[in-house]
Amino acid sequence: MPALVVPVLNDAGGLERLLEWWWESGAGVPVWVVDGGSQDGSVEVAHRAGVGVIGSLPGRAVQMNRGAEAAARAGCNVFWFVHADSLPPKEAVRMIVRAI
Repeated sequence: MPALVVPVLNDAGGLERLLEWWWESGAGVPVWVVDGGSQDGSVEVAHRAGVGVIGSLPGRAVQMNRGAEAAARAGCNVFWFVHADSLPPKEAVRMIVRAI
């Protein structure tokens, strides 16, 4: 099962758009937001969206590793790392799920 892992640090606005995109995609893959110490409400945005939230030391690599570990513990074996300021095509998740 794939998982979406989103490392964030003060990315509330982008994260809100990304999580809205994720819900609209309808793919139903689990999401982990890995926060590196945001002070802008990023964690609250993730909680409101109902996705997993993990605290981490700052640093993209550290955060990505923490998210992958959490996803693997939940039974996921494919990790898609997306930055909060990215907005992939709506069909991207379905295409990835179909490919694997």
